[in-house]
Amino acid sequence: MMSVYFGCTLSLYFVSQYILVLIPFLTIINCEQLCKGKPLMYNGRRCASTTVYHDGRKGACGCGPQWFDKQFPWNGELYTAAVNQRFFDFEGTMWCGDRCGECYELTPTGGYIEGQGEPPRFLHTITVMITNLCPAEPPNLQWCAQHHWNQLNMYGYMTHFDLENGRQQISVLGWDNPEVTYKRVQCTGKFQSLYDQCQCSKDFV
Repeated sequence: MMSVYFGCTLSLYFVSQYILVLIPFLTIINCEQLCKGKPLMYNGRRCASTTVYHDGRKGACGCGPQWFDKQFPWNGELYTAAVNQRFFDFEGTMWCGDRCGECYELTPTGGYIEGQGEPPRFLHTITVMITNLCPAEPPNLQWCAQHHWNQLNMYGYMTHFDLENGRQQISVLGWDNPEVTYKRVQCTGKFQSLYDQCQCSKDFV
């Protein structure tokens, strides 16, 4: 069996006794941004760009020990994210923004930004909790510099998720800065109880 690549579309063929057979249901990866319109949408949902990071700090939602700038272990191990300033807090707050502790469902579209990543190997949906800010300052300017007067980042997205990857939890998904759709969902299970430890939680003591 052999895989054959044509441009930006992945197709799988196999050769048997000089017969070339196409398996059409395996052809789905497109080398482009799939979200369209203003704002960018895909399958009825708003789109966002993504990157990954890990700095070991507790972040702008205070998810670490009160007297140390160090993150709780879960904040580096689970699906958590930093988001751009305009999304984090519309008024520009850089600590305890309105989005702290909110959860969002992220689903890859299959697209990506050429030169900034690769098509995702898997299109699994994950739920992330916002625990940090991606500030509008170097080296984040191409992704997170959305403001009231410039609502889009360099690639046309109003929203950007910088995904925590301290335990390679994003890398193992086969994600390399994919384009995603996002939807706010209820934080469930351990997410809610863990966020209560954060300084920006209304239940923090």
